[in-house]
Amino acid sequence: MGLVPTSTDYTVEKGDRGVVPWAVQRALNDRSAPNWGDGLPVVEDGIFGEQTRLAVKSFQEASELKGDGRFGQKTSAAMAAVLGAKVPTSVAPGLVRGIVQAESGNLIGAVNTSVPGGIDCGYVQRRVYEADYSDQAVVRRAFDGLYQMNLLAKTLRSRHDAFYGRPGAKTHKEAWKLAALHHNYPYAADQISKLGVNNLSSYWTTPASWVEAIGAKWADGEPVQTPLDWCRYYALGSALHQAQGVTTQFVTSWPT
Repeated sequence: MGLVPTSTDYTVEKGDRGVVPWAVQRALNDRSAPNWGDGLPVVEDGIFGEQTRLAVKSFQEASELKGDGRFGQKTSAAMAAVLGAKVPTSVAPGLVRGIVQAESGNLIGAVNTSVPGGIDCGYVQRRVYEADYSDQAVVRRAFDGLYQMNLLAKTLRSRHDAFYGRPGAKTHKEAWKLAALHHNYPYAADQISKLGVNNLSSYWTTPASWVEAIGAKWADGEPVQTPLDWCRYYALGSALHQAQGVTTQFVTSWPT
């Protein structure tokens, strides 16, 4: 099995090898059913063979997708939804789904090499550092969709509990939004929790090159330019732009 891919695979299919086919096989086994392919667990060998193709085809048909046996973007998104539904209910409903969509575009084999020092892998963009590239166990774990979603859920719950009650997180809704922000921008989440958005220094409201380089835009077409803009775009939402945070847009309730 290969280690971290050098770019994101949008489609894997019969004949492909490596950690992304392994991630597909692992996800299929997490979603196993009596009529999956030949009814047996898929062999998790990182080789996209006929058994894997048939299992993907069965999953597609059960998900009302075209059953061609190729694991592409629509199939990956359907699998993300299925796996995401298995995470603990103690997390704000829809929050894991929002983070998966924002971080990976629902692609099981998503990789991001834009930030030096490591690679972000899989559905939740688990960080794998340079020292771990040669460790197949670490790489496989990073691309294990259900494992990472459950780990994310536990982290979100922990962060919510840590933030709740601080000046910037007096409500459970605020605490959950900061928990989501912490996944992407821990320092900002911590600062906002301690000070609140109205007491931050001018740094947070001054255009920053790293934010502008992302190229994000609000639904009204206005660019995201400042660090605080990014925090609002990613998780907190903005009344000015009448927008929810991209990671919190699917949340249906804010549990205690």
